[in-house]
Formats: sequence, C-alpha cells, structure tokens
Amino acid sequence: YQNAAQAFLDQLPRRSQPNLELRTQAMRIVAEAEAASLAASEGPPAAASLTPPTSDPPAPAVVKRESPGAKPKAAGAERAVEKAGPKVQQPEKASTSTNKNDGWGSDSDDESNQVELKRQSAIAKQRGNEAFSKGDFKTAVTQFSMAIRMDKYNNVVWSNRSASLCGVGNFEKALTDAERCIKLAPEWPKGYARKGAALIGLGQGGEAVKAYLAGLKLDPENPTLKSGLGDAKEAIRQAKARYEEYWGTSANNS
Repeated sequence: YQNAAQAFLDQLPRRSQPNLELRTQAMRIVAEAEAASLAASEGPPAAASLTPPTSDPPAPAVVKRESPGAKPKAAGAERAVEKAGPKVQQPEKASTSTNKNDGWGSDSDDESNQVELKRQSAIAKQRGNEAFSKGDFKTAVTQFSMAIRMDKYNNVVWSNRSASLCGVGNFEKALTDAERCIKLAPEWPKGYARKGAALIGLGQGGEAVKAYLAGLKLDPENPTLKSGLGDAKEAIRQAKARYEEYWGTSANNS
C-alpha cells in the first residue's frame, strides 16, 4: 500500500501544475500508511496529563515526582506541541530551464506548487495540534506525518511528531524524529527537549541528561529543559533504586 503510493508519487513531475492535486493525494496516502506503521508500537502508550498546544516558548509544565520504584513517565507526552519555530534554511534548488515547452512547467509553477504544499502542510499541522491536545496521539501522528510529507524541512512538525510518538509509546521512532529536528535546527532548544523525552522513555536516563544539558547551553533559563533535566535525573534515581531492590546492593558498587 505504502510502496505503491510512493512509486506513484515518484513518477509524477514535481513541477507540473495539473498534477499538484494528484501529488497531494499520493502524499496523503503515503503519510497515512507511514503513520499507521509508526503508531504500531510494542510498548503501551505513555500515561500522562497533557496540556493543550501553546505558542513557543510554552508555559512551564508542572512535573509530578513519582515515588521510588514507580515506572518513569515519558516526559515527551507531557510537553505541548509547538505552533511556531525558527525558520529553517532551505537547501538551494538546482537551476532549471524556464522554457514552458520543456515539459516541466515554468519556475512560477514550481513556486506556486511549493506555496500550496506549505499551505496544506500548515493545515495538517494544525489538525495534529488539535488531536494532540485531545490526547488522540495516533491521529496526531497521522496528521504530522502528512505535514512532513508536504514540508519536510520544517523542524517544528518533526518535533511535534516526536512528541506524539512518545504519546503512543513508540520511543525509538520518537528519538529518530527528535534527532532529525535537531539536524534541521541545531540552535533550537526544543529539539533537545524532544530527544531527552524519547531517551527517558527508552530507559536511557544518562543520555537524556546529556540531551537536556545540550539544550540548556542554548537557552539556560528554558523551563521545559529544566523540568526535563529533573525528570531525567529522577529516572536515573529510580533505576538505581530498582537495581538495589532486586540485587540487594548498590548499583555504584556493581
């Protein structure tokens, strides 16, 4: 299903105005198939109290500390998805002929296509925000996947899908999206918060601490990063407590 749609999508001329609607439909099919695959997680969805989407920067989140021995929560599911982010520099486009008879259309057609795709990406992103705020993480993953297909250089939609994937318990894919977000916008602190949340979900508290500290170097007073750092340290403490309870010795002495 996904491969057939992708093959159809690849065969369409990227700069042909009459094919824009077909490309959009094919992108939707691919995104839905991709989202279904991403949402199929082995682990249970992260249990969390969610806050609605907010503009960047988000309001400080209240983090409830868990008692020793409790399973650490996925911090990413508690973070609101972003509505805006810094502009990401687009890669330079290869020079093309402006001859309208070359079978590819004009540069103005290409620009019109790009504007329309970004518009539809923004619509899908908004729908994803709404689904996330309702706790419908699976739908949020689908909508953000669609937004990515339409505008793959937008770091914010990668960040938002990472948070949604944490919500369905697919922390490995959430980590992949967070790293892609950081690659697109290395100076944007929120990407490091997403990475830290995914790492906590994977039980890698030490690596999560590193991610949050990297983000705090960019924005030392960021409340989300500070709260996430506390979550990561708490996850480490709880992991040590479980080790000692099971083995009857300190993890530091093992």
